[in-house]
Amino acid sequence: MSTAAPGRHRHAARRGVGERLVLRLLKSALAPLLGRLCVLRYRSRRGDLVEFPVAHVRDGERLLVVAGRAAGKTWWRHFRTASPVEVRLPGGWSAGAGRVLHGAEREAAVAVYRRRGPDVPADAPVVAIDLPPAEPLRGRALAWSWFWIGTLAEFAGFVAPAVVGALTAGSAPAVAVPALLAAGAVEGAALGCGQALVLRHALPDLPGRRWIAATSAGAVLAYLAGTLPAAAEIHRWPPVPAATAAVVLRLVLLASLGTAQWPLLRPHLSRAWRWIPVTAAAWLAGLGVFLAVTMPLWHEGQALAVTVLIGVGGGLLMAATTSAVTGFALARLLASGG
Repeated sequence: MSTAAPGRHRHAARRGVGERLVLRLLKSALAPLLGRLCVLRYRSRRGDLVEFPVAHVRDGERLLVVAGRAAGKTWWRHFRTASPVEVRLPGGWSAGAGRVLHGAEREAAVAVYRRRGPDVPADAPVVAIDLPPAEPLRGRALAWSWFWIGTLAEFAGFVAPAVVGALTAGSAPAVAVPALLAAGAVEGAALGCGQALVLRHALPDLPGRRWIAATSAGAVLAYLAGTLPAAAEIHRWPPVPAATAAVVLRLVLLASLGTAQWPLLRPHLSRAWRWIPVTAAAWLAGLGVFLAVTMPLWHEGQALAVTVLIGVGGGLLMAATTSAVTGFALARLLASGG
């Protein structure tokens, strides 16, 4: 089905701002953020190009789409006989064929849909779209999705430790350390969630919930390694033990996330251990950027809001740096077959 054929675009001028925004996002590197949404596109009998977002559930090599409130919609009628259709997923456009299901075939599809999505009204048409085997997200598309979504997720998560760090500045370690560890768990879970959204399309068999939990645990370990020097007053130790402890804790801080995620990558990458130095290098660069930006701007006696704003701004740059390095490296690792 040609994507460049001439023809009018269905209701293009009458689309609401929300629909236009969703379509833009679904065609961008941020598409994994929208979960089960995708874009359908087909040529109507009159030659119009029909394009709109829909929610779907994947069932093997086909997509199931339910036409809710079908009486007020016409698009599904186009598929009462099998017809060509294109689907925009995070990996790009795929050409397939759509058809309305009936009888036992519909009931089986409804059962699948209900297990993975919302309930299906009894009279709602169900359209099955048969597609070729899904191409996993790779290359530049993977790197850009990982960069943008990872940056947003890490930035959102970093707000928690930025606020907690500002609020507990000067507090006793017994107060500050547990608070920062809890904030680190939030940050790690946010980052893991964003990464899992991308990995769902790059490595479909990777368990997303375990990835989120592992990333959160790795972040807690990193925060523990970062707060121990002050809490244990390592600077008061004899020089050799103090230097040894400092080196070990810094290595733990840098390698914690990659080490926590590595077991989940092993089934998919033959040399998954490389993810550990990759993430360590990424966080070394990210923390370097964070400190280079924030340290000259932080001063004693600043208003709390200013302190938090500086930390959040530095966190955004840190998030962008780490996501750029890890996204590029992941794309290269997968392209090389692991």
